[in-house]
This record gives sequence, C-alpha cells and structure tokens, in this order.
Amino acid sequence: MISMNLKIVPQPRRTAELIHALRIQMSRTEAQPGCIQCQLGQDERNPNVVLYHEDWDGWSEIEKHIRSERFSRILELMELSTVTPELSFFDINETRGMEYVQKLRTATPD
Repeated sequence: MISMNLKIVPQPRRTAELIHALRIQMSRTEAQPGCIQCQLGQDERNPNVVLYHEDWDGWSEIEKHIRSERFSRILELMELSTVTPELSFFDINETRGMEYVQKLRTATPD
C-alpha cells in the first residue's frame, strides 16, 4: 500500500473553501481503480491546518493518479497555502515528495 499525505495551511478565511474543494476531490479519487481510501481532517491544535490523506494499492496506481487532471486540481489547491505545503508519498520502504510529482508530471509517458 502507498500513502499520500498533504498538509495545507490556508488563510483562515479560506479554510472552509479548501475543505469543500478537497471533499469533492475525495469522492472523485475514491472512485478510481486502485484507490483504497481518502481522509480529510484538520490539525487538533490548529484547525486552520488542513490534512488530506490517500491510500493506494501500489505505485503504478498512484502514478496514474498524479498524472491525471484530478491531481491537477490538488496541485491548484496547494497554492492556497500560506506556507510551503507538505506533500509526501510513502510505503513501508520508501518516502517520496514534491520532486516525485514534478518528475511524473514532466516525464513523457511510456
């Protein structure tokens, strides 16, 4: 299983908007082959910190997702963050970050 974690800190007045947009993304993502689940929440100590999580069957499934138009929307939502958003992908053996997304989105498909 591959997990994706995303942390976004929007301006307080935009938190509800971000959560709404991520909920829409969740429903679309969970319908995709290979997606196990998505979760959305807020940091208990700072409710302005939005936490988004996806679990996937494997790297090939999440790579298709990262290259999709659906993921473009997630990248757009990351721009609402007032600090650098934190994005990571990991399995039990490896962790990958934003450089992984850039590599996949700029690479020519096989």
